[in-house]
Amino acid sequence: TSSKIISGGTSINLGSNAEFYGESHATRASDFEFRSGTTSVLRWDNSANQLEAARRMTIDTGGQSFTLLPGTADHVYMAFNARTANPTARSGYIGYASAATAGMSFVNQLVGPQQFITNGITWLIGSSNGAATFFGNVINQSQMQLKSYTVATLPSASSPGAGSVIFVTDDAGGPVPAFSDGINFRRITDRNIVSSSAITELTISSGAITIAKSFHAIDTESDASSDELDTINGGQDGDEITLVAEDDARSITLRHNIGNIRLSGSNNFTLSSLSDTITLIKRGVNWLEKSRSNSS
Repeated sequence: TSSKIISGGTSINLGSNAEFYGESHATRASDFEFRSGTTSVLRWDNSANQLEAARRMTIDTGGQSFTLLPGTADHVYMAFNARTANPTARSGYIGYASAATAGMSFVNQLVGPQQFITNGITWLIGSSNGAATFFGNVINQSQMQLKSYTVATLPSASSPGAGSVIFVTDDAGGPVPAFSDGINFRRITDRNIVSSSAITELTISSGAITIAKSFHAIDTESDASSDELDTINGGQDGDEITLVAEDDARSITLRHNIGNIRLSGSNNFTLSSLSDTITLIKRGVNWLEKSRSNSS
């Protein structure tokens, strides 16, 4: 139930001293503690099976000077409890987090970034939302592989935003890398919006359509026998679109200079059969005719 103190000072609480607790001590059985005066600098907590250092430690052996062993747990990691206000709560860890795992983890459990710094220069920041920001050049010694998507599974082009790059496996023109302009994903090859090989139908509404791809079949409003197309919404400078009729029995007339459509020779053009096509390119706010094919 007792403890023993060995002191190098003129009393037990002066100078360097050590206190050893007996195996039946009421609160600190089998503990020991090294102190400077009354201040603990190194303590063994037998009930918690842990050694606690209250001062900075320096290991000056060189080589492999510090080793963590797994014991019977079959894994090992170093934990960090960074908050003074909550010193028992783990803030992060480095190591092998679960039994038999072969994966080494670097984990920040606080809401904040992970930073990698060399010679005072930050070269990588991992944010709490999963984004990684590299600073400086990224040099690949082998192939770089973009994440693959189908047209149907494209992520939002607005998040993470303009400049993000993906690989589209089933674009209408074949597999292709694509970049986000903040609104749509566009093929790197021609900057047109990625699209599947399936034709997407657009129905005219008050003389207008809004494109989402580079190839659309156009139908009349309320399935009328004929309709007029004056305005094409969407797209950016340099985008190209090809339009065809959705139904042989319903004709679509593109009208020159009524809205933002500008046609060759100022002549209107009618899609009157499934074989008719017209291709336009966007410049500014207008869509300019590039070619037409009237096969009816």
